[in-house]
Amino acid sequence: SAALILGYTPSDTTRLEFSAERNRLRDELFAGAGMDSPKSDNDIYRLKFTADDMGYVVDDLKVEIYRSDVDHLMDNYTLREPMSPMMLMRAPSTSDTVGGSIVTGIDSTVGTWKVGINVLDNDRDALRFNDFNNTLNSVLWPGVSINQTGLFGELLHPVGDNNRIIAGVRYDRVRSEASKADLTPNMPPLSPNDLYAIYYDGARAEKRTENNWGGLLRWKHDYDSGWGTAYAGISRTVRTADATERFIASNAMMPGMRWVGNPLIDPEKHHQIEVGTLVGDDRWQVDASVYYNDVSDYILRWRYHQPDNNATIYKNVDARLIGGVATFSYDLTTNWRTDLGLAYVWANNETDDMALAQIPPVS
Repeated sequence: SAALILGYTPSDTTRLEFSAERNRLRDELFAGAGMDSPKSDNDIYRLKFTADDMGYVVDDLKVEIYRSDVDHLMDNYTLREPMSPMMLMRAPSTSDTVGGSIVTGIDSTVGTWKVGINVLDNDRDALRFNDFNNTLNSVLWPGVSINQTGLFGELLHPVGDNNRIIAGVRYDRVRSEASKADLTPNMPPLSPNDLYAIYYDGARAEKRTENNWGGLLRWKHDYDSGWGTAYAGISRTVRTADATERFIASNAMMPGMRWVGNPLIDPEKHHQIEVGTLVGDDRWQVDASVYYNDVSDYILRWRYHQPDNNATIYKNVDARLIGGVATFSYDLTTNWRTDLGLAYVWANNETDDMALAQIPPVS
């Protein structure tokens, strides 16, 4: 990897920065997978502008635009012996992202406002070829385009000397489509739309728009001793499905080896309550919190339940997660420090009345 960063500071409170980064990864082995990656290239360009203490109605301003281009190759013969000369598989993929954000801070009589907008546009393509006979084997990401535009506002309102209330709201408009969902490979001849129809009751990859709302309300209290802060909050956050969860269409002769996204998947809605505290002095610190998270439409990676057809699919379920995290650090001397951490989450799939899959163990 290599990076170039250029900065210009016309004043003590203003900064303009441009960065360019190139990453080149070669011969990456994937244990347990059917392919390895002989090549993966990523170029990132970013332009940032920040201005603080402007002395106007808008007290500070942050503007950022960026672009990321990924060119990735997987195959099963460059870095390993293929199972059969007739199964020389190659899967080139690209992921191109353009985005940006504008965030402003505004001082007012009721507190400090933070308002902004961010946009993201991601295009992904991935095909799998059989290089033995030079045929298209599967359409993995069928020309997937996901565009997200978000608007948000947040107010920090002081209450007395030791308390602060933070309230915020966020709106996201998400548009998605798969332009190559009708592209049909040679063998087996099932297009992405054919696969979606099999596993999701005739579904097709139509253009889709989501309007997602989130918000938060948080209280913070500074201890009179000056040793730290206590906080409590409630929030609603929404996570839209990514390109794989929504549109992956990995075909296979054996149905159990298929991996098919759900074009009808709904976004996750998290409703969380959290309380915690952060205390300490110059030598020791304790940071602990617990939370309860009620999730509507959790996006779950699942297996299709049909005889001789247990393809990997996605579905929405309702879920509950209860967990906590605690860290303790202590400076033994000026040069030595020790840290102790504990994290645990209990999660249940309420729809199927069973433990929620893919949850990390206690650590």
